[in-house]
Amino acid sequence: MEIHGGGGPLEQCTNNTAEYTALIRALEKALELGVDCVHVYGDSQLVVRQMSGLYRVKAPHLKPLHERALELARKFSQFKIQWVPRGENRVADRYSRLPLD
Repeated sequence: MEIHGGGGPLEQCTNNTAEYTALIRALEKALELGVDCVHVYGDSQLVVRQMSGLYRVKAPHLKPLHERALELARKFSQFKIQWVPRGENRVADRYSRLPLD
């Protein structure tokens, strides 16, 4: 099953804030749908590596987002996150071009 957020503007934010927000929204939606196992594909190396524990979260504005994403990820029996090069992430690119509601 493919889950994506409904879009919508984010008030002035960094790309990393937007990436974390999208991850959080997708995980919340997956929980709402009763999904038990999640495999996330993302093109943000920073977010993927922070969620994998390879990088520390240094930016103060990302710490609460990272904690929320981890909290949600722990609710699944299986959670995987994998980096996909931006040029190969056609699915996300397609959703990013959809009009906002």
